[in-house]
Amino acid sequence: MVSRILGNVDKIKELANRLSKSDRVASYDKPDEPQSWTMAVALNDIEESFIRIFEEQLPPLLDGDMSTSMLEQHLHAIGEEFRHILYHMKDCAYYGYLWPDDSTETQ
Repeated sequence: MVSRILGNVDKIKELANRLSKSDRVASYDKPDEPQSWTMAVALNDIEESFIRIFEEQLPPLLDGDMSTSMLEQHLHAIGEEFRHILYHMKDCAYYGYLWPDDSTETQ
């Protein structure tokens, strides 16, 4: 099992407080929604998604006896984790430069 870097409220709060010291991060603040908190929560959720992919979804793909149906179920589950990761990436205005159309809309 992978050791979590974030994973609890105190660590998320610590990260948010650290991020809030960046003027660039703070420049994306909205009323009642500091970008530092958005980013800290997003990074926590992204960490969880990557752990699920690497610990739960990827290892079974190496099972040579797995049915095609099960293989496709695991691939779909990985895709859903990717969707979740993309949602959080797009939710962080700080990372808006990653989207060539400048869109931060989520699906």
